[in-house]
Amino acid sequence: MSVPRPIEPTERAAILADLRTGKSIGYVAKKYGRGQTTVWHIADDEGILNHPPPKSAIAANRDYAKGARLALLNQGFTQAEEMLPDLTTPLELKNWTIAVAVLCDKRRLEEGLSTERLDVADAGQIHDRLLAKLEDLASRQEPGNEEQPTSG
Repeated sequence: MSVPRPIEPTERAAILADLRTGKSIGYVAKKYGRGQTTVWHIADDEGILNHPPPKSAIAANRDYAKGARLALLNQGFTQAEEMLPDLTTPLELKNWTIAVAVLCDKRRLEEGLSTERLDVADAGQIHDRLLAKLEDLASRQEPGNEEQPTSG
């Protein structure tokens, strides 16, 4: 086994400069003919290693990301509510219902309710509005209730 050669101050400075520009430890080690462990120790001594963030930072990021996802889901619910009065065909209502169901499912996942079963009646106001819209669309489909095309 060979004895490692000492690292000159100029070589150490060059290694640190390359590491600070974002070059990898493996790349720098190969460039200077040094072992990766040696380069890692140089970087660690200078405090420029990318250590994993502390657990508190990971938790804070997770909570922030959850808040952003909930805000986006809320925007989706608001948009769905604004669209409901303008739905005129069964296909539009079906597509709207699927979108709202997905939003509800994602919201329940975020709130940790994914395994809990909720009664449809718990949806309250939206449930009542959806039933009214379904009844309205159904009455339009009954024989004799077809809308007459307008001549223009």
